[in-house]
Amino acid sequence: LAPLVPLMSAGRARLHLGDTGAVYPEETAQMEAFARPLWAIVPMLAGKCEAVRPLWELWREGIINGVDPAHPKYWGEAGDYDQRLVEMAVFGTGMCLAPEAFFLDLPQRTQRQLHAWLDQINRLDMPQNNWIFFRVLVNIGFRVCGLPYPRERLESDLAQIETHYEGDGWYFD
Repeated sequence: LAPLVPLMSAGRARLHLGDTGAVYPEETAQMEAFARPLWAIVPMLAGKCEAVRPLWELWREGIINGVDPAHPKYWGEAGDYDQRLVEMAVFGTGMCLAPEAFFLDLPQRTQRQLHAWLDQINRLDMPQNNWIFFRVLVNIGFRVCGLPYPRERLESDLAQIETHYEGDGWYFD
């Protein structure tokens, strides 16, 4: 992850990896690039790996700024079928697997802002495929961290995922 550090934006909330062929705005692509390394950082936080601490501090700063509507690198309001809904899954996973380091150690203001930013996933339309599981991860993260979440939505999403079961451990998407 260290080679990514020089590519971080001011405020650390975005990563510019170069030009992309994405069909969504550059700001969203940079937020996606910021979020994806968290899939490596979160398990290391959960395992209390001290080697990740210096990198985590940079990504932590990015989260603080990315969810702050007053910051110039704010990740913004998502819309229906928005790529940012996909990226929210890793934040829910962080809240599930490493709640103390990933969420509870954040400033109270940032905790409220992160909850508000992630909660957008509960109000927006998304494809009825694996994206449903991203919302499940966010809402379970809320539950683990003692935050309000729509219990009926979570139960409905889990039931919807089960309709995709094909047997023998396989699901269709």
